[in-house]
Amino acid sequence: HAISFAVEDNTDVYVSFRESNQRYQVKILGYDKVADVALLGLSEKFPSVKISNNANMRMGDAVFSISHFYGIGWSGTQGTISSNRRNDTRYPYVNNLQLQLLQGSGSSGGPVFNYKGEVVGLNRSIVSMYPRTLLEISRSTSMLSMVGYPVRGDTLIKAVKDIRRDIIVVHLDLGVTLIDFGPESAFHLNYADDDLSFPVGTMVLNVDDGITTTLVPSDIIISIDDRKFNTAL
Repeated sequence: HAISFAVEDNTDVYVSFRESNQRYQVKILGYDKVADVALLGLSEKFPSVKISNNANMRMGDAVFSISHFYGIGWSGTQGTISSNRRNDTRYPYVNNLQLQLLQGSGSSGGPVFNYKGEVVGLNRSIVSMYPRTLLEISRSTSMLSMVGYPVRGDTLIKAVKDIRRDIIVVHLDLGVTLIDFGPESAFHLNYADDDLSFPVGTMVLNVDDGITTTLVPSDIIISIDDRKFNTAL
């Protein structure tokens, strides 16, 4: 979403690096709107960073992010992983991290690093709240958050591969919002009862208007064509 205007208006995009004032024009090689990832191409060669598949990320691990927080220039913030997996309920194959990390307008697109220097996420969205201090500029432009949901490294890796292959990645949209569901989910949703047995499957949270289906919210899908599954993936 950080460069969507360039795609829509055919606007030139430039990047710069902290150690120099020189700008470099880039080519938009492709994008995945659902994963919120764009792939940009540079004719010059620069050092690169490794993207982690997040296999070893755990709740409580320390991370830090580099971004243009509030547009004031290069800024680094540090925080903690609150959850190593938060699926997008509309597109459950998109994995996000949940971070306790100070972010705001201008953080989008910034990398999230572990302390090995590997990229474990890409800043995507935050839970917005407004600061109530003398430094507040305006309620319409000044947003702060301690809760962020960056795209997780493994989704980032897959998105890049898909973009290289297809240029513009299009995902099937069933018009249904789903979440994984099982006995533990039932407990947390206050559905738990010692005398009831809840199936493991995928719960329907929402069905879009105009979609022709017999599914209704709270339905739990446990199999399709006799193939059982326990995840919305």
